[in-house]
Amino acid sequence: MIFAYDWVDGLSSSLWGSAVSGMRRGAPGTPFPEDEARRDRSTEALGQVPRSSPAWSLYNNLKQGAEVDIRQKHEQDEELFEE
Repeated sequence: MIFAYDWVDGLSSSLWGSAVSGMRRGAPGTPFPEDEARRDRSTEALGQVPRSSPAWSLYNNLKQGAEVDIRQKHEQDEELFEE
């Protein structure tokens, strides 16, 4: 079974990379639309897969990562506006 878990981890890592890579564009003071979409789509997907599924873990990690990215963008924008 270890082989199966390694395969799932590798696939999840590849899917994660494709979901979070790429340029982001947006206005100062607002989250990047790509991060909001990733958060929203992941939240929706979490409601459609069983918690025991490897897909649930992937979607949960994508959602949490998007929330971190949104929070970091907010903090960076605050610093920018303070200067």
